[in-house]
Amino acid sequence: MNNDFIFQGIKKIQLNSVRPIHLYVVMLAALCVILIAAWYVGAQIAGPRMLPDPQAVLLAMWNEAESGDLAFELGVTLARVAV
Repeated sequence: MNNDFIFQGIKKIQLNSVRPIHLYVVMLAALCVILIAAWYVGAQIAGPRMLPDPQAVLLAMWNEAESGDLAFELGVTLARVAV
């Protein structure tokens, strides 16, 4: 009977220590928002020549993707990393 109590306690600890998956998703989303906000603030302080803001980077990526150069440049970069 004493062993049953111990196993029930272990089950309670294991069940209580498992967090729902939606909490991790919320934490990941919050981390992304914090990082982008810090990037934006840093870009405002440093200036666009030192650190472009997220909008400028996304716009440049979009333009490169539309022109087809993004895939080529990514391939060149990955080839340099592999060597």
